Amino acid sequence: MLGAHLKNLAAYFIRYDKKGVYCKTVGPHEILNVKSKISALKGGYSSSSDINDESTNSVQNQSTSSIENIEDNMNFYLIIHLNPLISSLQQFLCSECNNLWDGSVSVKERNGLYMQLEFKCHSCGFLTRLCSSPQIPNSRRHDINVRLAIGGTLCGLGRNGLMKLLGALNLPPPVQEQKYREAQEFILNYVEKAQEPSVIAAVEEAVVEAGGVRNLTISGDGAWLTRGFSSVHGISALCSTTTRPKIVDTDWCSKKCSKCQGAESLRHVSSDLFRTFQENHECQLNYTARVLGGGSQNANEAFHSLLWTMVSKHRYCSSTILRIALSLSTIIYNDGYDSLDKLFTSIFSSMGYYSAQCFSRLDEVRKSFTSKVEKRRLKRAKTTRTAATNISSSESDDEIPFVLNLNDDSFGDISNNLNALNLSENDACSDYESGGDD
Repeated sequence: MLGAHLKNLAAYFIRYDKKGVYCKTVGPHEILNVKSKISALKGGYSSSSDINDESTNSVQNQSTSSIENIEDNMNFYLIIHLNPLISSLQQFLCSECNNLWDGSVSVKERNGLYMQLEFKCHSCGFLTRLCSSPQIPNSRRHDINVRLAIGGTLCGLGRNGLMKLLGALNLPPPVQEQKYREAQEFILNYVEKAQEPSVIAAVEEAVVEAGGVRNLTISGDGAWLTRGFSSVHGISALCSTTTRPKIVDTDWCSKKCSKCQGAESLRHVSSDLFRTFQENHECQLNYTARVLGGGSQNANEAFHSLLWTMVSKHRYCSSTILRIALSLSTIIYNDGYDSLDKLFTSIFSSMGYYSAQCFSRLDEVRKSFTSKVEKRRLKRAKTTRTAATNISSSESDDEIPFVLNLNDDSFGDISNNLNALNLSENDACSDYESGGDD
């Protein structure tokens, strides 16, 4: 099973017609005829033969705008079983010997979901290599592995959970544990930078709603990763009290620092190295005290419900993953899933075709859910006003003493109306769709 980027895969399928003219399919309605060998798309295809510059230019100069549109639509990954791919290749001519391709495929390099396949023609020995994923700009990391790490956090899956998922799909396992942690550190820098403009915008919106007053009323709440106070990691969030509450600041705390614990061995081996470590190390041990008797608003609880879909309260989570989830939750809670476009573009230079469609759809579901909750609240508010008016009217009629009659049917009606005013547990935290799987 191979998960390949469609641009890279399309670059491999170059064939001859009966006249020896190269035909390269670039879209469902367009075929470019080239009289000599052409190079494949940048980064996804390499060969052992020389590249003909003149033929390359002839391809690039034809239907430029159409190709750009096709590339946008082809900017996604496709899972393909390797056997049908090999069967398809056997229907094409080798670009070196002009015979039907009959060769072998080998994996020359694998790093997580990234693979570099080598295709060898048995007739002439011509080698062609296909890379299943491009590299991230200015980085040695591959696009697919970083996307997998982000997706794992969004779904609340750690590396072991991703391994089970990929195993069930007959796909290669994720990168090794150490490389996965390094990928998380890489993601953390981008996510925390993307969170900053979101909370700044939330503060400014609150100021505008308050009439320009910058002394704002906010709601604060904290939580531990696991129930009770035995958890190593905790978080806190400040939420505005506007009509549409948003997160204006977040923080996290930890009762231990794993790097400090690991560096304790240096204390006895080399005091100079240990001192250097302390001077350059950002310690994660920042827990100081416990707040008692605090309260929270529904908006805070709604934010927490979104956060706990990314970091489970039933298993251990590193501080790095917790911080990534905290920033992602803030961005999504404040601005919706569509706002992840800026984050993905900053990392990968492009959101991706199906990533954009997916997050847009999630925002539509969220807005629909929020609209339904608001309608239920308005209906309950109307019921409240009606019940209060009826009670006030009965008490003011000629100051006649009111005697409660438990056998009166109207008492049951009023009781039902009052009970209907109590928000259910789901509604109490439904200011925002929590993002759980349905």
